Order: sequence, then C-alpha cells, then structure tokens
Amino acid sequence: QRTFADKFDFYFSFNKSFCNSDKQATGVMNVSRYPLENNLTLVSPGTEPFTFTPKVSGYSTITVPEIGTIHIINTHGLNFNTGSKFKQQMDQVTEFIAKLHGPVIWAGDFNTWNADRKKYLNNRNKALMMTQLIPNNDSRFLKLDHIYVRGLIAVSIDVLDNYNSSDHYPLKAVFKKISD
Repeated sequence: QRTFADKFDFYFSFNKSFCNSDKQATGVMNVSRYPLENNLTLVSPGTEPFTFTPKVSGYSTITVPEIGTIHIINTHGLNFNTGSKFKQQMDQVTEFIAKLHGPVIWAGDFNTWNADRKKYLNNRNKALMMTQLIPNNDSRFLKLDHIYVRGLIAVSIDVLDNYNSSDHYPLKAVFKKISD
C-alpha cells in the first residue's frame, strides 16, 4: 500500500488474507480517487487445501459528487477447492450485497475457471439485479476476472492488456449515474 501511495494520488484500502513465511501480506486492495470509507474485510468461510489459507473480499464506500454513495466490493475467489467452498464464499458476499442500498460495483478475480463456477456466480448476480460488464476488447484465454454492477450505467469497459502487473490483466470501467 505504501508503494502505491508514494506514486499515485489515490486512496487505498488493503484487506489482508494472510501473511506468508516472509511476513508479506496477501489480499485485495480497493483504490479510488475518492476517499474510501466504511472499509471492511469479509474472510471466506472456507480455505484453500494444503495451505489452509482463506481468500477475502474488501468492502468500501465512496461518495462521488455527481452520483452519491457507491458500494465497492473487491473479491478474490477461492480457487483450488471443491465447488461447495467456492459457492459458500459467493453466497457470503451476495448475502452481504443483498443488504446494500444504492449503486454497487462488485469486481475481482472470481476464479471462474469452469462452467459450473461461472454459472453459479452469474445466477447469484441475476438474483441481485446485478449486470455483468463484458469488455469489447476481451482476448483473455481464461476469463477469471469480472465486474458486476447495479444502479450505474457503464460508459466503457476495457481489458488493459498492455500492463504486466500479474497473471491477470486489469479491467477498467467508466460509469455514470442512471437518470432519475
């Protein structure tokens, strides 16, 4: 977080999953041009096999002058486990989202590497009236990262494939308020 904060004029909220043997934390981070408030970490009910480490979702709110309060959830989905643990984590987050009022952006690495996981996630989002954003320029081999939204209109959604930040390409979405 300090590394990013020294280089970018943004607000950061890091949600720790666990620390490795070198005491390096892993987790998810929300980043915004607007102050991040009401920060909360949702720890997955299940863990990865062998390492017994959880995954997390980071929750924050931002207040955008033209829109108002937006709920943001950044999820790293359980990966190397049975489908039931993945479903339990998605249920945990969707039950949390169901209690939120106003615009919601739910994004992250959902580890939807098979059709059952993807279908389950999409069905849970449909029940929440969330819309999946599909990038026009999506040439990713595995589509593990997604953005779902409610209460906002996507102006654009792109895969930023010119960044070598990790084994995942960043997704960029621009939103506007739904007219009253």
